[in-house]
Amino acid sequence: LCLNFLFLIDLRMFANTQGLIFVVDSNDRERVNEAREELMRMLAEDNIRDAVLLVFANKQDLSNVMNASEVTDKLGLHSLCHRMGSMKD
Repeated sequence: LCLNFLFLIDLRMFANTQGLIFVVDSNDRERVNEAREELMRMLAEDNIRDAVLLVFANKQDLSNVMNASEVTDKLGLHSLCHRMGSMKD
């Protein structure tokens, strides 16, 4: 999903959501801060505040991509430890 599209989503449609899958482009270091801001904005919504979070870092088959540790740091996932189990390369 393009980040610009996400701004158009009415988060009320996520009522009673139990889980959220967030896909981040692990090859796009220039926009990872934008991805973090959008993720945090979404997670602050009451409708998905308690949803389990799965972060999928795609494009891991490319060279020089962010690994799991870097994605975790860049997205600020350590602050969400109550939502996550682990991140794998």
